[in-house]
Amino acid sequence: MAEQPWDLRRVLDEIKDDPKNYHETDVEVDPDAELSGVYRYIGAGGTVERPTQEGPAMMFNNVKGFPGVRVLMGLMASRKRVGKMFHTDYKTLGQYLAKAVEKPIAPVDVAEADAPAHEVVYKATDPDFDIRKLVAAPTNTPQDAGPYITVGVVLGSNMDKTMSDVTIHRMCIEDKDKLGIYIMPGGRHIGAFAKEYEAANKPMPITINIGLDLPSPLGQPLNHLLPRLVTTSWAWPVLFVSRPYSWFRV
Repeated sequence: MAEQPWDLRRVLDEIKDDPKNYHETDVEVDPDAELSGVYRYIGAGGTVERPTQEGPAMMFNNVKGFPGVRVLMGLMASRKRVGKMFHTDYKTLGQYLAKAVEKPIAPVDVAEADAPAHEVVYKATDPDFDIRKLVAAPTNTPQDAGPYITVGVVLGSNMDKTMSDVTIHRMCIEDKDKLGIYIMPGGRHIGAFAKEYEAANKPMPITINIGLDLPSPLGQPLNHLLPRLVTTSWAWPVLFVSRPYSWFRV
């Protein structure tokens, strides 16, 4: 039997028996403000209004309106948990990542026909396509503009494909085929790429990747030093189009 890859499922399998790091529920929860409200009391840490606490990651197995879809929250919210998942001392995570960058593992090319992200494909041209019914992104508060993808790893390149950038963005699902995203002008390479496409009056192709193996989102600040490797459970090929509020058409 082939060895299980070091993907998100393997990471979760390693921490499932540790109540300090993992909790799951089969109770139905509404993604509209209720899901995040529950996690606020479980382990949201210091980023939300009290009362809260640093606690386990939590898997919601029964999300209202999304049969068969699960939502994981808080996996990387604890430095101690990240250290545990990397099999290293959380106090020296910085040094650990620096050493990993110095000795990168070369990516393995996978044929398109064998790519796990292509096992299920939805297209915006499908008559019944609606991303709001496919992705159980939570609306964290009633004041939010809508459901948010909070750890979307975005991969884009310049027009002549000589440079690439991998960045993390929060993206608001605004309509059946529209995502809102803020790209800091001049603050990231991907912003420069977007300006290049905008000047040419062309859409910019990108992918949005979620459900990744652990190193991909954590290593993205160092992506200028790493091979161009993104593994994914969900991948969306999309086109960036400039508007008063920047958005992606899926």
